[in-house]
Amino acid sequence: MELTEMLKTGRFGELAALEPTDFAVAHARVIALSRLGKADEARAAAEKLEPHTEMESVQAVLALLDALQTVGRHAEMLDTIRRLRDSGSVDKITDETALFDLVSKRGEIEQMFEMENMAYESLRKAFEIAHRLGDPVRMLISLQGLYDTVTATHREEESGKVGVGLLKIARKVAAESDAPEAIVRAAEALGSMSTDDEAEPAYLRAVEVARQNGWKWLLANALLSYSRFVEFNGVEDSALDITEEACLIFRELAAIPALIMATDQKAMQLANSGRGADAVTVMDTVIEEAAKLNDVFLTVSALSKAVSLAFEDGELDRGLAYLRRIIDIGVEKGIKPPAVPVLLREAYRLEQRTIVHEKLGVSVEDEFGD
Repeated sequence: MELTEMLKTGRFGELAALEPTDFAVAHARVIALSRLGKADEARAAAEKLEPHTEMESVQAVLALLDALQTVGRHAEMLDTIRRLRDSGSVDKITDETALFDLVSKRGEIEQMFEMENMAYESLRKAFEIAHRLGDPVRMLISLQGLYDTVTATHREEESGKVGVGLLKIARKVAAESDAPEAIVRAAEALGSMSTDDEAEPAYLRAVEVARQNGWKWLLANALLSYSRFVEFNGVEDSALDITEEACLIFRELAAIPALIMATDQKAMQLANSGRGADAVTVMDTVIEEAAKLNDVFLTVSALSKAVSLAFEDGELDRGLAYLRRIIDIGVEKGIKPPAVPVLLREAYRLEQRTIVHEKLGVSVEDEFGD
């Protein structure tokens, strides 16, 4: 089975065990390690990649960024992108397909950090490249990001033009593409443009194509996106069922970071439907899965969400127990998790400060502020 097919079907354990005999195998192995949640191994493997072409050089960078993003190391992603920008190496790329992939990813990361003007510059450049390539899927990717950016920066006139272009290309991709991930992108764009009657058939086609081909990884991701669409349209029970199917697939594939994301979505859907206690219980599963990876970023992120959910459900003591675990991790690892001050303020709204500190059994005022 070819490497791309193995990635689509989710045979990550097999890929991770392969000897990196050439760049293609080594690159697929990095992606597999990332999806298994083995971030440090993935990063080390990504740094050992030996590209021989511009496209392979870009793929090596994107593999590293994927390894960092999978476990939420967003600040390191931004540092990587900044180094590339400062070095001027991006401007030297002549392979336009490779250039698009890197510039588009740069724009995505800049959006993540609300660096809207820089994101606008990157995504506009990405669209121009995609247009020259005549690639509908790449045009869709860049227009989605560009639309979000021009809307966020209140470029009303340009927003209207980009929106028209986005709707047109999304319809084309939804109708013509046989790639589930591309169809899902088109469905998301159609849904964001309030064309639900076109979005749902696209989601269903993406799910059908992935299911028929046995592409379990693509299927689970399509289901997760479709579930959000269904929930947004008010069919909460169905949304939960769809999310649960995605969770089961990710668990089968041992794709722990994706399982954490899907389980987190399930918890949010439970909370939004008024089942706060169930949501907190589900978050316990997320915390357990994150702990298995021994990754501080994922564990603290999962615990932080559990704190907020517990507080929202009025379970102060349970929330404080999660918060204490975050503080203990910070002390053990010598870090100051930025979530702590925010979560403390949430606790103070439920109870007096002195009582909160007393229940935590630790003095946090000097360390984290209020």
